[in-house]
This record gives sequence, structure tokens and C-alpha cells, in this order.
Amino acid sequence: MSWKDRLAVIWTRAAGEPAKLADMVLTETELRITFDDSARKLKLPGLSMLHDMSGDSIMVYPRNGSRVLPPQLRALLPPDSSPNPQRRILLDLMVACGRSIAGLPTELQQWEMLVFAGRGAVGHIDVFENDLDAQKYYTQQTGTGAGLRDLKLWGAFKRYVSQSLASVEEDLLKETLGPTPGVAGFVPKMLCSISIEEDGSWQGKTMGSPIGSGFDQNKIPALVKIEQSTYPGLLELESLAYEYHRRAEIFEVPRTWLLKTSVNSEPLVALAAERFDRDRGSPLPLESLYSVLHTANPTTYLCNTDGSIEKIGEVLNKLRFPYAEVERFYAQFVMSILTGNGDLHTDNVAILTDVNKSGFERYRLSPLFDPAPMRAYRGRNSHNVLSALPFGGGVREFTTGSTTPENLFDLMISAGKSMGIKHGRARSIIMNLHEVTSDFGEKAVEILRAIPQEGRPNFLAPDIDGFYLTITEVRGAIKRGVL
Repeated sequence: MSWKDRLAVIWTRAAGEPAKLADMVLTETELRITFDDSARKLKLPGLSMLHDMSGDSIMVYPRNGSRVLPPQLRALLPPDSSPNPQRRILLDLMVACGRSIAGLPTELQQWEMLVFAGRGAVGHIDVFENDLDAQKYYTQQTGTGAGLRDLKLWGAFKRYVSQSLASVEEDLLKETLGPTPGVAGFVPKMLCSISIEEDGSWQGKTMGSPIGSGFDQNKIPALVKIEQSTYPGLLELESLAYEYHRRAEIFEVPRTWLLKTSVNSEPLVALAAERFDRDRGSPLPLESLYSVLHTANPTTYLCNTDGSIEKIGEVLNKLRFPYAEVERFYAQFVMSILTGNGDLHTDNVAILTDVNKSGFERYRLSPLFDPAPMRAYRGRNSHNVLSALPFGGGVREFTTGSTTPENLFDLMISAGKSMGIKHGRARSIIMNLHEVTSDFGEKAVEILRAIPQEGRPNFLAPDIDGFYLTITEVRGAIKRGVL
């Protein structure tokens, strides 16, 4: 079968109004992206801050097996897992439109999904098959409210994830959501707009899509996670972690809302977090540290656990981030150890580009996201790790039953030193967060023990005792290091 080049375009609304960023062509050997001259003159943000800083007008991404898309574009696709609900919805909608990708090579499946639904995702990049499709997309109006709304939407989405949704409701769910953009992670999640009550609570109300409707102060763009039986208690733990980060008064933490209710007599737990990649309706460029590392050195950084905590600090310093930003990342690393996160990989650290009077020039660390204490689920899916990224010369992973290293405090101090943080300052940060989290373990255990027994069968139950031991060992090792 002879090869046929594929064409597509990249647009953005980062400047308020839609504008074309680039043309793309997928050849048999590479993906070539040519940035639009007018976009360059307007200094619109491109695919990566590294490309913006270099000023290159052409980006060439060599094809490597099934890996044909750079991370900035792969982030627009649903996770590459057949049970993933966003992926299932997307594939079904493609079939309904006569664009089935069954039987195509993996690289062409990625491409077809990208041009069909690669827009409205996290960040500012939108991909279309052609310019006409882009113009139609940006002029469409918000729906009239037909379809599933509020708790009915979340109840249907939860049942769809567990594959227990009736076919009639499934069709209505797909019609309501449309081709949902990809958001990676263990927990099913959805990008949407929500509405909160006068008392500040969220009761599950949704407000449709923000595309095409302009800015509405009553709409809150949010990322909503729906808890599944595979991780009972996780969203309450994540909500707790958000609260302790707020108490530290060091971090920029988005507003979050935990919802515990029932739909059709079935329990529903959801966690909504306000999106920080939106400013009065306009998208802000957001790029993960994995994307930055891979863009700089694609042969070394192949996944989000390549690199180290020290490497992130080195990158922030090389990019001349303010010292306060480097210090804030170090504090985030310390907090991840103290709260049993274990999942602070390079996709969970991101760079946000703000809009100022000079354009898109103020790079900074994004607000906090995904601080879930994954070590509560030790024994599966790599949740035994102390840190997703090595630090202090290689410390990262321990098997079940292993103890926390006695020299943990010294290793954490060493990581800070490599970033340019002096011993006294690193010690102060560690001890402050040690104090802030003094009762975190007890609060987390209260949440986990309150899970109904039927909600945590043995093979899915959180390791409550092991998690509490982990937190206790970490706190003890740090305290001994200080003395």
C-alpha cells in the first residue's frame, strides 16, 4: 500500500480571537510543522516554550515506530487504554461519522483521532483537519441545555465507565459530551463548565460547553474526576491533600469542590478543580515538564518518570525562572513525600504562560494539580514508590515491607542544594511542611476507615495500615535528621 501524506492545521484562541498557528504534514518519515508567518509576527505562543524561545519557524519530529506525535499533541488524545471512557466515546463517535480507525496502524489511529477531536483540551492548542473546520468550530454556539445535565450526567458517566449504562442512556451521554478531549491519569475525568451555589458548594450542576459562548462569570471551567471502585476513597484523600497544601500558604492552589451524594440510589463521589489554563474564557498555554524535557532531548526523556527531582530544578534554573519558583517546586516535592503522594512525575509539574501587556512572556510554574496520596494503594500499579522521580542520587522505589531510608532528611537537603537552595532554607521549608502536615496521616486514615466495607473488597481495598506506617516512617526519618 502506497503512502499518502496527511495534512492538518493548528489554531489557538490564546489571544482572545481565533488565530491560525501552523500547518502540519505527516509524511512516511516525519511530522513537519510550519508555523504561520502572521502568528509569528503577533508572537502567539506555539507548541512549546522552547520553540518560542528559539524562534524556529519549522519543527520536524522524526517518526519513531508508533510514536509519531510530539508530547504537546499526544496530550490532546485520550489515554491509550481501551477501557478509558473518553477513548471509548471518541471511537464510537468516529464510527458513527463514518471514520472508523479499526485496522489502521497505531500511528494513523493517533492522527485520525487528533484531527477529529484534538481541541478544547488542557492548554491552548487546537487541531483541525483544515482551516474551514477550525472556523466552523469557533463560531458554534453553546447547546440549548438538551441532553444530560447535573447529577444525571455524572451518574451516567460513572455507569458508562463501569460499562453498566443502558444503551439508550449511552447514546444520550455521547450526544451530550461529544468528542471529549484527552486528560491522562488513573481516574476517569471530564472537562466541562460547572456552577456553584450561593454558599460556595458544588451540587453537581453543569453549564455546558464554553466554546463559542464567550466569557460568562457564572461558568467555572473545571476538571471533574469521578471516583471508581478501583480506588475507593481516593478523591476524598486528594481533596484532603489540596486542603493541606492550602494550609502551607506557599503554594498556588486552585479552588476545589468535593461532592458526595447518590444518583439512583448509587453512591457518587466527584472532585471538581477549577481550571487554571483559562483566563476569562481564553485558553492559556500550559506545558508539562515532560514535554519540555522531551522536546529538548527526545532520545533521553521517553516517559514521564525519566529524569529526576534535581533535573527539574536544573531546568527551571536554566530557563531563568525566579528563585521563588524553584523554591516552590522544591516545597511541592517535600510535600509529596510528607503526604504519601509518590506520583510527582514530570507530567504532574507544568509551566503556565500568562498574558501581560507585552504578550505571552511570563513563564511560571502552574498552580498545584493531582496531589493525590497514591501510596494509600500500595501493592499495585507502582504505588509503592516514595517518589515517582529519583532524588538524592537515585532514591525512588521500595518494595512492599521496605522501610523509609534513615537518611531521608539528608537526601532531601541534597536535592535542594542541587537546585541552589541553601541548607538553612531547605531545612526551614522541610520543617515548616513537617509541622503543617502533623495530623495529615490521622485525617487520611479516618477517611479510609470510613469507606463502607462493601465499597472496598480485599483486592481493591486501600492499604490503610501500610499507608499510615509510610507516613509515620517518613515523619520520623525527617525528625531524626533534624536532631
